[in-house]
Amino acid sequence: MKFIFLLLVRILLTISVIFSCRLPEDLEKKPEESLILLKSSGAEPKEINFTENGKKIYGVSTGCTSEKNKIIIFIHGSPGGWQNYFWYLGNYALNSSFCILSLDRPGFGKSESSQAVPDVEKQAVILENTIANFRSKFDFSGKKKILLVGHSYGGPIAAKIASNPSNGIAGLLLLAASLSSEEEEIQWYNRIADWGWVKDLLPQEVTNSNEEMLPLKSQLRTLEPFWKTIRCKTILIHGVKDSLVPFANLKYFKTQLSPSILTTISLEEEDHFIPWTQKPLIEKTLLNFF
Repeated sequence: MKFIFLLLVRILLTISVIFSCRLPEDLEKKPEESLILLKSSGAEPKEINFTENGKKIYGVSTGCTSEKNKIIIFIHGSPGGWQNYFWYLGNYALNSSFCILSLDRPGFGKSESSQAVPDVEKQAVILENTIANFRSKFDFSGKKKILLVGHSYGGPIAAKIASNPSNGIAGLLLLAASLSSEEEEIQWYNRIADWGWVKDLLPQEVTNSNEEMLPLKSQLRTLEPFWKTIRCKTILIHGVKDSLVPFANLKYFKTQLSPSILTTISLEEEDHFIPWTQKPLIEKTLLNFF
């Protein structure tokens, strides 16, 4: 019995460490704390709620006035939440030029953790409808330029949305994105986290994240034909030393898009958490995107 207990503790600690993976400070902040920080910065955040395809979608926006003709929309990885991008939401230079929206994906944060959608393509449909309703809610005309930013698991969701020309996406920024089925592998800890008695002991967002990871390889295989239909300007940034999403994803994507629309940036000493360890680079990239 003692051996089983120690084994359980070891398994749970290992899974916890892997999923947290020495997170940057920004990723440790809670949504409530992030809202307080945004308000104190003068960014005037607005909480937004949508219902799409029967799923509740929550987001926070800043700088969204009718005269703005450019919109940045952040799609987080797995796990994650809107608050991961509070630094960008509160960034004065970005707010001066952009309306900014950061979303909780289905199954995370206030988008109801009980309503996980472990399917990239279905999430893309839900979020593209959310984007359309966001434009309508703020009376943003079709002439507004939308720039999608997808990190990690959010990358293929953003890319799928951008692959549909009717969505009117003008720009795509992919950060350490999972794009190649060949490079995607189920890890041993994903399998353990799927055991029934282990799932009961894990936080809901970790369980939801794991449910997204398990079918991702086969889902990416289905999605790969869509990459060649992307026509908007695209920038892909990836760390050579990424320990969670292999750098080979960048090399793969270069075979999918024309050099006339795709720019790639390789960061030799960087790991997976580019949005938080490379803030000046990402800020500059966003400001100069259009």
